[in-house]
Amino acid sequence: MYTCCHTAIKNFITNVIPFSDATVIRDFGWTGAEVVEKTMAENKRADETMRHQFIGTYSGLTRMYPRRYWRIEPAPITIDLYDPKFRPWFVNTESAPKDIVFLIDYSGSVKGPTMHLIKITMMYILSTLSPNDYFFGVYFNSVFAPILSCANGTFLPATTSNKKIFFERLGELEEKDQAHVSAPLRFSLDALRGNLNSTNSAFPNYRSGGHKLLMLFTDGLDEWPHAVMEEELRNRNGDVIRMFGYSMGYGTGQLPMLNWMACKTFGKYSVIDSIMDVKPQSRSFLDHLSVALGKTLETTPIEARRISWSKLYMEVQGLGPTITISLPIVTKPDGIWLGQRIAGIAGIDIGIAELTDRLPRGDQIYGIIVDNNGIIIYHPKHVLPATEVHAVRRSACYDASQVRHRAGAGLRVQYGFSDQRVYRLVGLIDSIPTIDLVSDREF
Repeated sequence: MYTCCHTAIKNFITNVIPFSDATVIRDFGWTGAEVVEKTMAENKRADETMRHQFIGTYSGLTRMYPRRYWRIEPAPITIDLYDPKFRPWFVNTESAPKDIVFLIDYSGSVKGPTMHLIKITMMYILSTLSPNDYFFGVYFNSVFAPILSCANGTFLPATTSNKKIFFERLGELEEKDQAHVSAPLRFSLDALRGNLNSTNSAFPNYRSGGHKLLMLFTDGLDEWPHAVMEEELRNRNGDVIRMFGYSMGYGTGQLPMLNWMACKTFGKYSVIDSIMDVKPQSRSFLDHLSVALGKTLETTPIEARRISWSKLYMEVQGLGPTITISLPIVTKPDGIWLGQRIAGIAGIDIGIAELTDRLPRGDQIYGIIVDNNGIIIYHPKHVLPATEVHAVRRSACYDASQVRHRAGAGLRVQYGFSDQRVYRLVGLIDSIPTIDLVSDREF
């Protein structure tokens, strides 16, 4: 058979064994089963135009057919960041659409390194959201207010521009005073339930219709919202808002009340006390939601399961604009699966050219492709970023032995802020920006 495997770099330890994580060994085994490889080969024979088939797993292993050379160039300065769990097709398939309220502590105690951790975590979480998801933000200290005052209580679709505006606004707010969370928590719950006064809202019913999530980021609170939580648990009547608590900051450690809030609302609690925790914990809520989806799909026949179509994105190995259709692979939560309900995500890539070649053309006519959110997939005037390898980080590295004689003891290596291209390559912003056909006057 002609499949190959890629594993996320965190699982590769050369001085022990190639696949050091037991879950990687497990996923290497079942994705390489004869029936899987045989099915992939039969699919290719049935449709010669099929480009790539693959299975991505939660261990970071990806099985691909046909096998391919994995480009990481130039090798001396390039780090391979590819992990299927952070790819658009994987995230889009493992959970239902979401309405999210970000409730962020802006008290004086988070100033400095803790706020840096919060912002980086927010960037990673925003990178997992698509236009099928809607979000709203609230900051609090001694007072509270929406992070984007112009939103007027409106949940915004997670388009490229909305995420960018929201993230930039986080850097404009001032950390000060003490943290009082009861009033902003009640406000956030009301926002998720649509109980706010929406007379000033442009689109009061602009929502995903899926999960309702509240994410609370704090390094500790002077008063815990017992009354608000008791009221929420007493009156929710099956309308569950899942709370995800994030204990932020170097040395903050466990916050028991935050853990209790997450437990009582079927959410999850995470501790992020170093930069090493940011990436894995930023998608812990997706791991949790995938269990709920797996339970739902367990009794659903495969033929009746919803096929997911990804947004348009850049294929990681430089093959250009791509759409992926995918399905979750459901499993039972027995011993080897450690509570997982989804073993992995199976997908097939479709190059944008395969779709555009079928569009009508003429002197007075051209075709366009728009998705269910009004986002442009293809338009003759839609200029796409340059095609290049993604999910990599390149460093300006120097061999000190070669340059030390020039600078002596005063050798310094300059560094600066990452630009938009770097963020695209590492996957922190959309590789292809989402553009709304209705709002863009150029079209």
